[in-house]
Amino acid sequence: MGNIGITTFPTDYSIDIAVLASKAEETGFDSLWVAEHPVLPVDSETPWPGPGGVIPKKYADVA
Repeated sequence: MGNIGITTFPTDYSIDIAVLASKAEETGFDSLWVAEHPVLPVDSETPWPGPGGVIPKKYADVA
């Protein structure tokens, strides 16, 4: 394939990273990039700026 890679931002619902890496190598990809997760506080004095003031599940799941 030549300098083509895969990037992923894994969550609890993602494919197992070892399975993804194996398939990527098997199909000829050159690299696998895994995003670093952010750190979210357990409690916060400042509410989330969006609707409801609570961090959306889609963001909390990747932390």
